[in-house]
Amino acid sequence: PDRFSSAPSGQQDALTTRVTAARMMQPGVYRLTLQDGAEWEFSEGVPNSYRPPREGSEITIDRAALGSFLMSFDSQRAVRVRRIR
Repeated sequence: PDRFSSAPSGQQDALTTRVTAARMMQPGVYRLTLQDGAEWEFSEGVPNSYRPPREGSEITIDRAALGSFLMSFDSQRAVRVRRIR
């Protein structure tokens, strides 16, 4: 019965945390440092109208299809992200 669960045992489907640092790597692509020291980077560029997270912002990272991740922030559309470290 457990072979079809969405996440391997011991792994979370979602993480809600705060941003401790955010920097723009190129237009529309940001790298975020989280409370636990992990760094995540946008895998795709966002439009100029997107309000990126800043230091102190609360974000949610959800596990998506095929091992990818989506970050949600401030009721905006989710952005595909990848863990850097």
